[in-house]
Amino acid sequence: MKNTYLIAVALFLITNSVTAQSDSEVKPKELKWKSTYELIFSWGDVDDEKSSVDGSKVDGDAVVRFSAFYNGGTQAHYNFTRHFGFYTGLGIRNIGFINDFGDSVTVKQREYSLGLPLALKLGNLEKNFFIAGGAEVEMFFAYKQKVFYNNQKDKYHEWFSGNEELFNFSLFGEINTPGGGFIRFRYYLNDFLLQNNKGIDLPNNGGKLAYDSSPSSLMYISIGTAQYLSKYYKKKEKKTNPLDNL
Repeated sequence: MKNTYLIAVALFLITNSVTAQSDSEVKPKELKWKSTYELIFSWGDVDDEKSSVDGSKVDGDAVVRFSAFYNGGTQAHYNFTRHFGFYTGLGIRNIGFINDFGDSVTVKQREYSLGLPLALKLGNLEKNFFIAGGAEVEMFFAYKQKVFYNNQKDKYHEWFSGNEELFNFSLFGEINTPGGGFIRFRYYLNDFLLQNNKGIDLPNNGGKLAYDSSPSSLMYISIGTAQYLSKYYKKKEKKTNPLDNL
């Protein structure tokens, strides 16, 4: 995990060392498109008051989950002035959490989602240095679960699974830098998982993990990049010296 953090920080620094579009080309009242990608560090808790492994009481402990693939999308930016604007877009996100139950059981649960954000921007938009905050609705469409027990693994995948709501809503805030990098925090308003009193079967007929899947909060911090897809503004014409034609 330490190496993962170092890689994420390195990518963020590299991103901010390259500017995809010069300051002079970013003007208000014109639509601009960006391509985005983010590295996600997510975590969340499940209610562990009733959690047990084959009848023996255990506590659930959240573990930070790192996700690098696939978390990309496209944003449409519109600036009303040099200091105020908004963006929307469409993106795909790999989001979920990991929980340890005692020393013997680890459960990894994730979803692929299709998201539609709406955010307001405030800052020096000409230099692409701003803060943004807003809300997003996501449709969860691909659920995957991995259960580890005594060095045994069991995995399960389902499209449009009944383990969670089809739609979830979140609030987020972010800081964007001139080089195109950003740091974002997101909190989901609904439970990540639906109420499940059936528990989870452990691998190799190891019994059953019982836990209350609601409430099941989910949140994350991410480091990412948002770069312009193309240039929308004409370059400034170079001033000519009449003596050059002599």
